[in-house]
Amino acid sequence: MAQYRSKRREKPTRIDQSPTGLDSMTDGTDGKKRQVKPKSKRERARRTVSASLTKLIQTPRMAAIRRCLDVTTRSLQALDEKIPAPLKRPIVQRRLAIGVVALGSVGLLRVTAIQIDQGLPDSSELKTFARPGTMTIRASDGSVLHQLGPATRDYVAVDKIPKRLIDAFVASEDRRFYDHNGIDFQGIGRAVVRNFTSRDVVEGGSTLTQQLSRVVFLDQDDRSIGRKIREAMIAQKIERTTDKRQILEKYLNFVYLGSNAYGVADAAWIYFSKPLNQLTLGEMATIAGLPPAPSLYSPLVSLEKARERRNTVLDKMVVSGYITEAESQAAQAETLAVKPSTPKNIQSTSPYFTYHVQQQLEKLVPKEAIAAGGVTVETTLNAKWQKVAERAVRDAIGVDGNAEGFKQAALVAVDPRNGEIRSMVGGYDFYKDSQFNRATQAQRQPGSTFKPFVYATGIAAGFSPNRSYLDERFSVDGYQPKNYSNKY
Repeated sequence: MAQYRSKRREKPTRIDQSPTGLDSMTDGTDGKKRQVKPKSKRERARRTVSASLTKLIQTPRMAAIRRCLDVTTRSLQALDEKIPAPLKRPIVQRRLAIGVVALGSVGLLRVTAIQIDQGLPDSSELKTFARPGTMTIRASDGSVLHQLGPATRDYVAVDKIPKRLIDAFVASEDRRFYDHNGIDFQGIGRAVVRNFTSRDVVEGGSTLTQQLSRVVFLDQDDRSIGRKIREAMIAQKIERTTDKRQILEKYLNFVYLGSNAYGVADAAWIYFSKPLNQLTLGEMATIAGLPPAPSLYSPLVSLEKARERRNTVLDKMVVSGYITEAESQAAQAETLAVKPSTPKNIQSTSPYFTYHVQQQLEKLVPKEAIAAGGVTVETTLNAKWQKVAERAVRDAIGVDGNAEGFKQAALVAVDPRNGEIRSMVGGYDFYKDSQFNRATQAQRQPGSTFKPFVYATGIAAGFSPNRSYLDERFSVDGYQPKNYSNKY
């Protein structure tokens, strides 16, 4: 085979020193010189550091690190030899790098989401939620004697809440409640458009779950964006761990509906003096319309605004398919008749006793725990005995009071076996007459109340109750008691 060899001889590259101090170079063809810029400060610094590290790594003290680096280098070389040739192509390596970065990003996002989720409140706290300052005092049979603070006084299971009342709340507050995971982006968009076109806040974007998270876990006075974001995240966590019907139950029992009504059963009693199962469709719509502004839409404040709001809720129920147009018109034609009642258990059934319990409780329980709320105090009071004791005090004052010159009386029944208080009455009427507890606060001489101790001691010593004694001066080891007339 013929071989071809170029006759042209390549000229060697020559480097000359220019007069300016800059290096110049010729390519050996045309004799023209091109200037080479001196190394930058960063490059010189990098080479200096590299040289220093190389020198350092060669010292005897760094022998262990050198061995580790050698092992790592050999492992990487072995791994590189196992990689198929197609995977070493630059385009493939770029794609693999992008994939690794993408997977790493997904993993990082997942880890971040887990950390954020762990930083959120535990949704199981819904089961034990109580507002600050609330306290329940119970009798020995479990009946409620007194409820203090902003408490839900009549908690109702979701199965006992009328379906139409639930439908009214869903239609009014969160029409896509059964479809979202805690946040309704369609609802947010709809609210933004309506509020913008109306130039006023006429519709909110918060779901029922968000409202529940705000009531239970957050400061409701905080209007910041950070609080709204946290509210949405808590709502999503609640949706992941709690059934929809349980969310409805908690919301409908915790939502504030004005006039000291916490929950739908409280509202039914306070506004209409009815249990839930006796409410009309119009009354249900009235209650369902309260959450956005309880003080504005309360029928106790303005019947006109309450009526307008009721009709709005009924129209929304028609749009959502919960009732027909005819049912809505019939309910809107109803007269909105209000029959207010005092919240249940807001006044104690045994006030002299329960207020005595509160005074003693401060000695046993830290003030911080009481202020935090959710305290339940179980007492020894017998509810039936208490009613008998109150009637006995009233009868004594009414029958004997005028003749014997007294207007008040007191009674305490104590179990002698263990000292437990079974009933306590400190006066005629705590709320209308006097809050002074004569059973615990009055100062008086023991008088004849001390005689049972003397009699019990004598009987225990073998003396007969029928034995008589001469009324004369009596002295024991220098002690001489006096009788009432001071004769002896």
